[in-house]
Amino acid sequence: MGFPRNEQAILTNASFPLNLKDENGGEVNLTFKAPTDAQLAEIDEWLRARTLKIAYASLNGITDARQREEILGVAMRQAQHISWLSADGRKSLATIEGMAKVAEYATGNQIEFPRLCKLLSDPENLLRVSEAIRYATGNVEDAPDASAKKKARAKRKKRLQK
Repeated sequence: MGFPRNEQAILTNASFPLNLKDENGGEVNLTFKAPTDAQLAEIDEWLRARTLKIAYASLNGITDARQREEILGVAMRQAQHISWLSADGRKSLATIEGMAKVAEYATGNQIEFPRLCKLLSDPENLLRVSEAIRYATGNVEDAPDASAKKKARAKRKKRLQK
């Protein structure tokens, strides 16, 4: 299921095929490539809006104006600093919604966000998109299976001991 490391594709941001299972057992064939800088800026804006949306949703049932103001203040300060590079941003992008948002841009909007979210509720599709993102960004050493991670850690440990 994994993608081979292809330095030239990473350097040129070449697209590659990504096939997901659809709701009826068929396939959805997409073209995938790393998001552009402009798209990453849009993802940052989506992360900020998502942070505020979650904060507003948490106000439901809170009637104390001071407490509401405090919650929104914290959310606004947090939203100012969130990006796809920040720890909070990476946590948000590690969700089904976050992966779907990245995939929406990486596939050139070939498929709508709500449908992507639905398709990514299938663990196999989620893994495929996760691997595609790692491949497109050059992070294929971050293999998703535990045995590869274990081998990589052992190699690092061995190098450090030299």
